[in-house]
Amino acid sequence: MADQFDAFKQEIEEDLQRERMLKLWEQYKIFIMGAAAALVLGVAVYKFIEQRRLTAAETNGAEFASAAKLIGEKKPEEAIKALSAIASSGTGYAALANLRLAGVHAEAGRKAEAAAAYDAVQKQNGVDPLIADFARLQSAMLMADSIDFTELQNRLNPLLTDSHPWRNQARELMALAAMKANRNDDARAQLERLLGDKELPGGMREHVTILMSVLAQADLAKAQQGASPAPATAPKADSPKAETPAKK
Repeated sequence: MADQFDAFKQEIEEDLQRERMLKLWEQYKIFIMGAAAALVLGVAVYKFIEQRRLTAAETNGAEFASAAKLIGEKKPEEAIKALSAIASSGTGYAALANLRLAGVHAEAGRKAEAAAAYDAVQKQNGVDPLIADFARLQSAMLMADSIDFTELQNRLNPLLTDSHPWRNQARELMALAAMKANRNDDARAQLERLLGDKELPGGMREHVTILMSVLAQADLAKAQQGASPAPATAPKADSPKAETPAKK
């Protein structure tokens, strides 16, 4: 008898539970269905975006290859137009496009346009720091003749640290700019740092040694010029004496 009562009680509880679930469903089904729809929509949107990203990458890759082909075919104006479109797209190929664009402008002698393209690489979000600093160095090289020593130094300061991969090229450029500005002490400081770098390539070490020799010769000439005696002045000619009249 007890077993029958327990079974009956369990059946009633299951019916009540189902009834509560039905009431909950009726009350919250809009929210539940909305959440489920949002989940499905989120997955669909993610897949759509990912597919678009892959498609865009393939498209941009093909466009970049086409622009590079135009460079090889000696069609610089068409290449510039194609590369500019990719550079302004904000995609992963934008930095590469700006680098190639800078090269085309530099080859045509348009230093300002080439430097602007290199500067655009530095400003692009997500670009590899090594590539950004390479663009910084190239831009500084192009602008070295048209900006003063202080501005060039401000551009290159991030590259002058002892551990930076482009430090040697940046220091040599700073030394040359200092020599041009008659700042021989600044030039010598950069050259000494270069010679003290154990990782300095042999060819660059030879070049730096030559520059140090040029500095030494300039200092010697300056010292000799400062120590040279003043030019001798011709003695003044004696003024003619007035003749005294002979006494009668």
